[in-house]
Amino acid sequence: MTVAGLVFYTENMDSEELKKHRALIEQIGTVPLMVMFDISKGAISQWRSNGIPKARLMYLELSHPELFSDSPKSKSSKKPRKETL
Repeated sequence: MTVAGLVFYTENMDSEELKKHRALIEQIGTVPLMVMFDISKGAISQWRSNGIPKARLMYLELSHPELFSDSPKSKSSKKPRKETL
């Protein structure tokens, strides 16, 4: 939790989920994340320890769907439309 309780991290995040968050941070990179979210290097360090905050994770999933290829949300369930003449 941060100042005034604005950001909550997942309590009791299991080690596998935390490993996924760390891998995601490594794939995108510390500096690009700092620039993307206008945050400090220390904030990214906290993400490595506590996990990526849910809202930030949701944004990353939308902006980088290729990094979430095993996630059911990233796969489109829409079928191609049939063109009518």
